Amino acid sequence: MLQQVGFGVKFIKDYNELNVLRFIKHHGPISRAEISKKQHISKAGISEIVARLIDQEYVSETGIGNSTQRGGRRPILLTFNQKAGYVIAIEIKRSFAKISLLDMNATIHHTRTIDYSIGTSMTDVLKNIFPVIDEFLKIDWVIDSRPIGIGIGIPGLIDYDSGCIKLSDSLKSWEKYPIRQKFEKTFKIPTILENDVKTLALGECLFGKGEDHQSLVNLWIGDGIGAGIILNGSLIRGVTASAGEVGYDELGFYVRDRDEFPFHSSSRSSSTGGAPGITASSSRRVFQS
Repeated sequence: MLQQVGFGVKFIKDYNELNVLRFIKHHGPISRAEISKKQHISKAGISEIVARLIDQEYVSETGIGNSTQRGGRRPILLTFNQKAGYVIAIEIKRSFAKISLLDMNATIHHTRTIDYSIGTSMTDVLKNIFPVIDEFLKIDWVIDSRPIGIGIGIPGLIDYDSGCIKLSDSLKSWEKYPIRQKFEKTFKIPTILENDVKTLALGECLFGKGEDHQSLVNLWIGDGIGAGIILNGSLIRGVTASAGEVGYDELGFYVRDRDEFPFHSSSRSSSTGGAPGITASSSRRVFQS
């Protein structure tokens, strides 16, 4: 239900169910009557949706609310069961990986960091990551829960169809390695591979400073320079998966007024007869201004 919706009548049913679940998550404990009023769905419709959510253990009845000013039966309150499902979140960098176990409320329950040498093969990196995930899956509440997915943030341009790194300036040996396939084959859990900076932007939008905003740009300056772009609530990847990759843009080709950049190198234009280049010092000047 959380991963797929249907078509036609089933689409409407799944859409309403997901919206009601989100509403309970954000506003619970809450009664069926109040959900019906706020969501503009009949009481009978809400009762049917809630029954399905309780059956799937996404929602539970947790107490009795106050009666209205008119009196009458006190309502049963509903709350979101954040431990009905779990997510494995993984950050993979050149020299370390961080593995976390989260519930459906994005609460982090366990985190483990593993270190390795720069240049370690992806096969060996996964050999270190997989045992940590195996440990998480043996935790009591996880055993009784259901897998929602594995999310992996990793540097480089992502081939979303094959689930691998398509291009990475610093991780050439990891390119084309079937990362998603290895995880799904091992754990039988749906896995999503995404660029690390794009995942940061998405997380900031959903849970951080951008929580109340529909559009934002998250700029990252680390091993390279990149940005994650959220527009109208959607992550922008670009047709080549390179949206926001500031570090791959050759700024010298777009500088019209060279007097604006006093450290701009003229050696490239004089030696090649082409457009002016940019030196390391001039690129620092650009980003400080």
